[in-house]
Amino acid sequence: MRLLITGKTRSGKSTALHLFLTHALRRRWRQVILLDGKGVELTPYRSQTVTSALNGLQASVHYYGPDQLDQWELALGDFANGLEKRFATLNKRGLRAAELDDPRILLVIDEVQVGCRDRQYGK
Repeated sequence: MRLLITGKTRSGKSTALHLFLTHALRRRWRQVILLDGKGVELTPYRSQTVTSALNGLQASVHYYGPDQLDQWELALGDFANGLEKRFATLNKRGLRAAELDDPRILLVIDEVQVGCRDRQYGK
């Protein structure tokens, strides 16, 4: 699933994001990655834990703020590399899509333009 929230200032984007995260963080995730371009909207979630879909243990939320663009790069690279492995695993199982109980990763990026406009990491 992919979700993009856009709109004018004061149109309810942050409210929608918080409603989404409040619901989403109740689910079981293998990993949760939060990239916060302004260091504002996602900070309340940075110290939360979620139940891992793999073993039922608590998993930490990985939070990276606007001063950690090097970590954004690493996290997104790891995420992209993991997709190749995930698709290969699905193909071996004869599936075209993950089953409902398969482990999932939640990736949330707020204020993505902060990273995109950076001289070093924006490329």
